[in-house]
Amino acid sequence: MAKNDELDNLLSDPRITQEEWNALGQLLEIDAILTMDPSERCQIVNQEIRHSYGHAVANVFRTAYEPDYVNPILIETAKKLHVAIFNHQADAIEDAIVIKVIEMAKVKIIKTKGAAAWEQIERAIEKDWDEWVQLGKIPHSASAELKKIRGAALMVALFEGRIAGFALYVIANQTLFAMARFLGIKIGAEVAAPMLNGVFSFLMGPAAIALAGLLLVYDLGDSNWEKVIAAVLMVATIRKRLIFAC
Repeated sequence: MAKNDELDNLLSDPRITQEEWNALGQLLEIDAILTMDPSERCQIVNQEIRHSYGHAVANVFRTAYEPDYVNPILIETAKKLHVAIFNHQADAIEDAIVIKVIEMAKVKIIKTKGAAAWEQIERAIEKDWDEWVQLGKIPHSASAELKKIRGAALMVALFEGRIAGFALYVIANQTLFAMARFLGIKIGAEVAAPMLNGVFSFLMGPAAIALAGLLLVYDLGDSNWEKVIAAVLMVATIRKRLIFAC
């Protein structure tokens, strides 16, 4: 039983916002998630994420808290995406998966739309970053860490695992946001508004769902994997926001 594991503890955190619950509900196809009692909502989301990974027959005999989040869900998701795991802590595996998804998206964009398309995305990321730094939206520690890394070098640093902490959180979200915008994926005002208001706490929910489906599903050949990967992206983002108290 995985009650009180890394996923359950996160979903039990009262700081999760209504927007984040709503995004999870959309992904997991849970109706009226915002009207549920908090404990019921936590249990149902636990079950939907875990059982999206599991086999339908096996799920009949599982509780809402099985299987475990780290092993097998995160570890097997990492294997599916060919991600090397050196640290078995939930946040470390989630970070590696997020970076891999961005890397896969880059490859897909270059293959289908050309290298110039990816260069356009890199320029958009750099432009957004400069604007946010000037407006004081990015903490000095993060902006100082990335001050000398520009354009393609920033993406290389991301893919090589040389960006960590809050800087990783910001750049990963910013990159997914820029890719979604480039691909014409609509991101609702409820997602973009916190960014524009100077509180970098937006959930990449709709963008992550769309990117996971658009860029990964036909590579993986399994609709359940699409949902599991998107759920991991969302959980990872919520966890980072809570860690950094954004």
